[in-house]
Amino acid sequence: MHYALSSSADSLDDDSQACEKNHIWVSQKAPWYQIRNDLPEF
Repeated sequence: MHYALSSSADSLDDDSQACEKNHIWVSQKAPWYQIRNDLPEF
């Protein structure tokens, strides 16, 4: 599963502010994988 994340140059040192924005390539996910949130799916 791929995630689109908000990032900045200093996020490589500290990922505490990284957050999921949406799910991409949902049509390619494994059949057993369940998305358990209400983020947009593409």
